[in-house]
Amino acid sequence: MKWLLFTTFLSLAFFSCDYFRQKSVKNSNRFVLRNDSLNVVKLGDTLLILEYVCRACAYEESTNFVLLDSLNLVKLHHIETYDNNSELMTGGTINKNLVIVTNLTGTTSVRVYTFLKPPTTKEDSSNYTTYNIKITN
Repeated sequence: MKWLLFTTFLSLAFFSCDYFRQKSVKNSNRFVLRNDSLNVVKLGDTLLILEYVCRACAYEESTNFVLLDSLNLVKLHHIETYDNNSELMTGGTINKNLVIVTNLTGTTSVRVYTFLKPPTTKEDSSNYTTYNIKITN
């Protein structure tokens, strides 16, 4: 009886390890974009732009991002928000991951505008970061 329980437990442990390994491989096609070089990615890869906003500041909830692609090769899929700070801590930062998906192959230049608070002004349009992306098959 003990042998049967031990074998069952060991089998479950192996299957769960295999499950988590497959899950991590599924997310391995995510690439963090750099703004200082040409980013070469494959069609179907998920691209990430790591941004952050201050925690407990006036524009914490109102920050939004706009992605403008010169050739419409990529699009903003969604924004993942993470707050890794303790609830008791005041201040800090909130991570905002911009998840971008590729549509077509080619080379493009992407501008990411950060708008901190509404209403937007003409000064906000000068606050952007440019990313150069080459998408291959």
